Amino acid sequence: MERKTIQAVHDRDLLELIDKFGLTDKMNSGLLKCKFTQTIITFDNIYSIFPEANNIRFVCDEPTAIKLFAEYINEHKL
Repeated sequence: MERKTIQAVHDRDLLELIDKFGLTDKMNSGLLKCKFTQTIITFDNIYSIFPEANNIRFVCDEPTAIKLFAEYINEHKL
């Protein structure tokens, strides 16, 4: 079985990471959306953050989004 390293951020560091990307104001204004469901991303529903084509993408915690994210990761070998 192939081993992969996963980068993770603890909940307590999430605000700092989003601020580091310069996205705090967008999140607070409801301008960030889930890549897969277009649900507005909040601090309460964020499931994952990942890079894509020089952008930061977000995934919400809806089961549909999580399933699509897992398929996306497998398809793109991330």
